[in-house]
Amino acid sequence: MLFGLVLSISILGNATCYYVFEYTKDPTVGDALWFSVISLSTIGYGDLQADSVGARLGIVVFVIILGLGSFSLMIGMLFEWVAERLSREQKGMGSISAEGHILIVNFPSLHRIEQIIEELCADRDHGGREIVIVTDKIDELPLRKRNVSFVKGAVLHDETYRRAGIDRARLAIVLATDYGDTTSDAVVASAVAVIESMNESIYTVAECLAPRHRMLFDSVRCNSVVFSHTISGNLLTQEILDPGVARMMDALTSNIHESCLFATEVVDPPGEYSYRNLASSMVKQDMSLLCVQRESDMITSFAGAQPVHGDRMIYVGKQRVSWQHILAGTVDG
Repeated sequence: MLFGLVLSISILGNATCYYVFEYTKDPTVGDALWFSVISLSTIGYGDLQADSVGARLGIVVFVIILGLGSFSLMIGMLFEWVAERLSREQKGMGSISAEGHILIVNFPSLHRIEQIIEELCADRDHGGREIVIVTDKIDELPLRKRNVSFVKGAVLHDETYRRAGIDRARLAIVLATDYGDTTSDAVVASAVAVIESMNESIYTVAECLAPRHRMLFDSVRCNSVVFSHTISGNLLTQEILDPGVARMMDALTSNIHESCLFATEVVDPPGEYSYRNLASSMVKQDMSLLCVQRESDMITSFAGAQPVHGDRMIYVGKQRVSWQHILAGTVDG
């Protein structure tokens, strides 16, 4: 504030001297201010110049003695503030101001984080959202991406999530702390509890390493639990028995490929439709219905199955579509 005050005095003082002593040129107030700012910045375009003794003394006092030092210091302080802010953000010490962003909690490995970020960025509907990594396991963000930020702090402390903008976040992925950590599932479940207590509308997905720890998530409002080790083990077994299945799953579960898996919620279905009819109409729309999730059950055979409000249809397609879009295709067919 002091340097800013001195800088203002130097600009106004020099402008006043020019306006008063260069009266033969009949300068305007704008001319005087322009001359003062250009002189202070040492650019000196030459379109205006001081010829009178008073105006030149004004330059000596207000520009050379007062202005140049304060101007240089102000610029230096500005660059230092920007550099410090960027450094704090890179080291996770800042606060997030984003809206509708995605949280990735914990940092099991750089490869794991990069793969998840790549998939999120490739999604057509959510690829533009900012991603915020929350962890206390790293001192500085080891990757440089335009829409990826970092908040350093304990994943069980509410202050960490406040800095991560938890009240404005839309999605949260809570990863395992470490794939060799036997207490990981307990930490993940506790982190989900903290997140859900601070934002009831956020959609959370938790990674669980051991299926026997499923009950840890029963007491928290976690939207979905993924048993990553179980899934990878099932794929390895399936691949040895039926070669090609693992490669297909790799293609279908990646947003990078042209077609992948999507899920759409059923809303107020008409009574005359069946999943078999819907599956047939979806093929005509270049989509393939694979299964239907109904609460904790998965329906894979559509004979006699009727759509129920709240079901989630899981299908292969080129883009995520609404229930109304699927239903419209059935009516048109």
